[in-house]
Amino acid sequence: MDLPCSPELAVGTAAMVLHETPGYLAWGGAFAPGVVTVTAVALHFAPDCGGRPLRCPLLAVAKASLGSCLELRLRGAAGRIVLAFDAPQSGRALLATLAGYWTAAKAAGRDLASQAAIACAYARVASLPPGADSGLGVFSVVDEFDGRMQATDAGFRASFVNSEYALSDSYPSVLYVPAGVADDILRAAASFRAKERIPVLCWTLPGSPAALFRSAQPATGLIGHRCDADERLVAAMAALNPGAPFVIIDARPYVNAALNSAKGYGTERIGNYPNVTLEFMGIGNIHVMRDSLHKLAAAVNSPKARARPSEWLSRVADSGWLDHVAKVLAGANRIAHILTAEAGSVLVHCSHGWDRTPQLTSLAQVLVDPYYRTLDGLVTLVQKEWLSFGHKFADRTSQFADVRVSSRSSKGGGSATPDPSVPGVGFDAGSGPGAAGSDGPSSSSSVLRGMRSLGKSLSRNLGRLSGSSNEASPVSRSKGVGPTSEESPIFLQFLDALYQLLHQFPWAFEYNEDALIALADAAYSDLFGTFLLNFEAERVQADLNSSTLSVWPCLLAARDQFINPRFDACDEVLTAATTGHHVSVWTGYYGRYVSFGHPAPARCQCLVPKAERSLSVIPPSLLDELSDDGDDHYLSAGSGEDVSAGEAEGSTSVHPGEAANHVSEDEASLSWDESWEAVESEQDVAETGDGSESALAAPAVRWVPDSEAFQCAQCQSKFSISVRRHHCRLCGKVFCNKCTKARIVLFDDGKKHRVCDTCAKARH
Repeated sequence: MDLPCSPELAVGTAAMVLHETPGYLAWGGAFAPGVVTVTAVALHFAPDCGGRPLRCPLLAVAKASLGSCLELRLRGAAGRIVLAFDAPQSGRALLATLAGYWTAAKAAGRDLASQAAIACAYARVASLPPGADSGLGVFSVVDEFDGRMQATDAGFRASFVNSEYALSDSYPSVLYVPAGVADDILRAAASFRAKERIPVLCWTLPGSPAALFRSAQPATGLIGHRCDADERLVAAMAALNPGAPFVIIDARPYVNAALNSAKGYGTERIGNYPNVTLEFMGIGNIHVMRDSLHKLAAAVNSPKARARPSEWLSRVADSGWLDHVAKVLAGANRIAHILTAEAGSVLVHCSHGWDRTPQLTSLAQVLVDPYYRTLDGLVTLVQKEWLSFGHKFADRTSQFADVRVSSRSSKGGGSATPDPSVPGVGFDAGSGPGAAGSDGPSSSSSVLRGMRSLGKSLSRNLGRLSGSSNEASPVSRSKGVGPTSEESPIFLQFLDALYQLLHQFPWAFEYNEDALIALADAAYSDLFGTFLLNFEAERVQADLNSSTLSVWPCLLAARDQFINPRFDACDEVLTAATTGHHVSVWTGYYGRYVSFGHPAPARCQCLVPKAERSLSVIPPSLLDELSDDGDDHYLSAGSGEDVSAGEAEGSTSVHPGEAANHVSEDEASLSWDESWEAVESEQDVAETGDGSESALAAPAVRWVPDSEAFQCAQCQSKFSISVRRHHCRLCGKVFCNKCTKARIVLFDDGKKHRVCDTCAKARH
């Protein structure tokens, strides 16, 4: 049995064990038996059947609640993990271990500088691949701009005006600007751009005069302020490509840009920039994207919606997420068209230039430059556009936010509230996870003490770097660490857009979907120093390069896992399809913890003989308990962006007619052994039913993934943008539209579903 987890980066495989207990993982509408292990890095589930283990970084959890099962909600809309145990005390002991760990991690992460200490502690207890502990990585500004891009030969120069981040603390220390622009002009222009993020080069191609620039919004205000230095800088950029269009792309809707004028900012007054045009892309802000992803996650994790395709499609559409992704891709298309078909240059900005701007510049470079479609190019792109030029990873992913821990009645009624009878919930971090009835070794407390000690040491180092004797650092949060209104899935949306391109052009990319999932997991795990804090200046001040683990050596060490076997290198410019069915839900990420994408068998077949009680169908009563949780968060705990009870559906898969068996924790109502007997009894009834075509009696289907289907299983037509893939709901194979014309009723919902011609004939 392969569990729904991304390929594991080689870290934490030999970390110190804090807790270990037998348990069951909810997957595919059933409970699979195995062993649950908590290390100083992650929670692992190893199935008894010997399949691929599941691994979840501990700090990727947003919320943990204990009822009939232990439910772990993951950050970044990655879904939920549900675990069950043979005895209630096993779940309580595991939750105690996790609660103690999270309490200590929160205390160590109260100061942003201490986050590096936690990552350092991970690295020290982990089993690392060779070279994986060698710092933040592989990107060199000089190698990329002077080497591969040959920027100096194209009329640009390296400016060190931001040395030691004196000009802008959110920009890299080396900036590439037109050679004829002096540093004094750059300093003067900085005051006219939000956060001093002046227009600078981010991409050019050898032999081409076209160039891509990025910046933040100008400070025009309501009365249209001007800045001679800013106008001269933009004019110098346009002069490097004479006679060609120079287009300013404002990623925002026009209304948003106009509203920013009231705050003293806004957008360019084109009359002040000769031979320059301005276009708006209409992409929503961080709050719009956060709310949209909440709704998408609610739809994806809803067993009721998944059982009714029309309802599921309606809820996905209502979330607006796919429309937002399509707008981002359309903006990248426009930039790529200007750079190539029009041979023009482009300046991209949004408000501050660290959210929608890197989305557009990154995707445009993927479309026009084949280097960024390779695995090494992907690493360079993220390092350059997101880490070096700045994206607020700490704020956008709510790094080291409080993990909400609660215990519920096994009957599932009421809201999830802290239960003092659960050992470890709310206890002091100093007691360690092993101090409250944990089965884990007592040595686990030394890991937590090490975290706190490293945090204090690192804070002192930061104080010396900033010239202060206090432990508080220039990048500390005075109110502690927790999710704020600035949380938003911007980087995740970029990866989602990349997935759409991989799906549309499967031969054009050296890396595969697993590489994108691994990056998303790394960004939300708080495990790697690569994504800690907000800007390059903060990471340099915190000395993350020498004290934490970098994701890039881990990613590249596992290169074989992330290579696309269909890759066929080509230099052609790509154009993303952005309408209708061309932009689809990224089920490999959002739906990997649910039986997703097809009407999977309602009653999963046992993995081992029934007498060994190896597998139980997930009881609807338990799913009701999970679904009725009205205090639901999909991005991170405590964000203040609650999803209503109607949207907060369970994540485990349920299909019409599934057996109603309740594995209860309440010893007064039903013992665990009796529950198992009830499960087996229900299964026996299902096996001796009247033979009706219900989902309960549906045979197991091997659902062929899209990534494994290159041509129609019947007529052998090769799939392309014009020849789409369609699954047969009976055999699970992939066909073209011509070979799946038939529609028949398969389930109790009475609706007709797509099947292939062969299965349709056999059915009749």
